[in-house]
Formats: sequence, structure tokens, C-alpha cells
Amino acid sequence: MTDRNPTILFFDEEVALPALPELLREAEVLRKATSLANGEVLCWQGGGRRFLVKSFSRKGWFSRGCFGRACIRNEWRMLAALWRQGFRCVPRPVALIGSHTLLMEWINGVELESAAHCRRRGESAPPEAFWVELKELYCAIHKAGFVHGDVRRANILVQADGHPRLLDWATGRYQAPMGFWARQLLRSDRFSLFKIISDFHPELFSEDERRLAQPGGLLRLGRFLRQKLYRGFLKHFFAWCR
Repeated sequence: MTDRNPTILFFDEEVALPALPELLREAEVLRKATSLANGEVLCWQGGGRRFLVKSFSRKGWFSRGCFGRACIRNEWRMLAALWRQGFRCVPRPVALIGSHTLLMEWINGVELESAAHCRRRGESAPPEAFWVELKELYCAIHKAGFVHGDVRRANILVQADGHPRLLDWATGRYQAPMGFWARQLLRSDRFSLFKIISDFHPELFSEDERRLAQPGGLLRLGRFLRQKLYRGFLKHFFAWCR
């Protein structure tokens, strides 16, 4: 689609879209871009419906050119492939608007919190059934040849009906059988998921699953570079440059 989209078809209903600049002005910003490789996340309402929007359109030319187009198009392809294979645990992709904006189905839910945050706020954690379903979802997705590549609490929603939903597939990969890099992302997924779930229910993992979740050399190096080099210096440097 171009930056001007007269209508889209969503669940057999036509929804009129304004031009992209107007759509972004009307939308509520849910999460600002915090780095070069992240776009804005917004909520836009049209035709009596709410939509989730991810956009690099208001980022600088370097961010749009190096990350925006590739991230948006990869997430579009990943969500479409997941839906084709029957996975409804991710937002339904609705439309690509221009080169740097993705329109998705809105999902009601709240971001997953850590056990420490739940206790500090006096809130109850999701029930055990939620964690069992979350673990089974990722097992099924991995078995089908998908890897997420960025499993973290901010990308897991606790939906209003109590089921988990998985967001942000910009770094995802679909490859069956999995090649070298897909296998590295798979190890990253398993490690991150193990850490998140073990915060609440470590008993859900067998000894074999605990062993498979341990980070390998590349994952250890990647985490070190992200924490010490990127988060420790580069992220703040680029934020200062803006």
C-alpha cells in the first residue's frame, strides 16, 4: 500500500484510512522509539475499531534506511506466515502503509510483569495455566520452524481472557529445517522463556529442558555486547544525537 490508502478490508469489513501523516497524528502513542532499531508503537481508531500501529515514519533517515523498512516488512511476513499456519496467539497483520508502517489487529491485554514487580505492587501473578499455555505456545511455534528472537516480558501480553499473546516479531525468522542462525535464535528464545517462566513456576521445566535453555557461546557474547556496549554506551549516544 502507498501512504494514501482509501480503504482496507479487515474481517470482511471495510475501514477507511486517512493518509499516513494524519493517521499518525490521530493515533495515541503507546511506546516511543527508544533506539535506532525500534519504531513507535501506537493505537489508532477507525471504523469503530482499534488497531495496533508500528511505524518508523517519524524516525530519522538513518533509522528508516538501516532498520525501518527491513523490520516492518519482516514483521509483516512473519505475522502473515504464523496466521497461515493457524497461530492466533499473535496480532493479525492488516496492512502495510508505505515502506515503514505496519497496521495490525488490536489485542486487549497488559504487558507481563516480573514476579518482583507483582509482589511490590501487591498484584497477583497470572495463574499456572497461563504459564503452561505460554510454554506450549512457544514449543509449537518452534516445532513449526518459527523463532521469535526477542522473547521478553514487554513482548508478552496477558490478554483480558487470561491467554498469552506474543508481540514484536520484527527480529523473527521462519526456516524449516532451521539453519545456523535460526538455531542460535532458538537458543535465545529458550533461554529467555526459561528465565521468564522460572521467575514464577520453575517446576514446569524438566532437566532436559533446563539443559537446552542454557546459553551457548554466541548467545553469551551477544548478551554481553548488548548489555555492556549497546545499552551501556551506544543507546545513550544515539539518543543524545537525536
